[in-house]
Amino acid sequence: MMIKNSSTGRNLALALLSSSLCLQVAPAISQSKLEEVVVTAQKREQNLQDVPIAVTAFTGEQMDAFGVQQSFDIATWTPGVHISGNLAGQNTQFSIRGVTQNDFNDVVEAPNAMYLDEGYIAIAQAQTFAVFDIERVEILKGPQGTLFGRNATGGLVHSVTLDAEGALVLELEYTGTGKR
Repeated sequence: MMIKNSSTGRNLALALLSSSLCLQVAPAISQSKLEEVVVTAQKREQNLQDVPIAVTAFTGEQMDAFGVQQSFDIATWTPGVHISGNLAGQNTQFSIRGVTQNDFNDVVEAPNAMYLDEGYIAIAQAQTFAVFDIERVEILKGPQGTLFGRNATGGLVHSVTLDAEGALVLELEYTGTGKR
């Protein structure tokens, strides 16, 4: 068989190559094991399959692979989550499923909550931080007011930091003399 058009020949060669690659990769994919993903979306550790909430979770290793450096970079990899804000990036906030804050006053809290180690971050300027020590990030979509309070009507972003293994522990003891 003779092929006169070089682009047709190139397309045919690419099709044959891609089909042979698929046949080689398919057994490797079918042999991979599904890992158990544990999240704390309901304030207790659970398998992600058992949580009745729309959750997107990332490990620290996954965020490193994606090139995530700031807390708001994770929105790039999460469906239905975008970044909104103004003031040259100083007032960056998450927009989850279209729910966002349109009043960018410093004292107004957004309808999407941000938590760092179960501590609520109310001010939008504090929600931008580096993620070099983050163990995982969980993004819960939809109203979460029952578990996380009034400012989680659109959803929330929960970052969990790594445990401080080998960290210096300082113990102080005060023994007063009883004199004033």
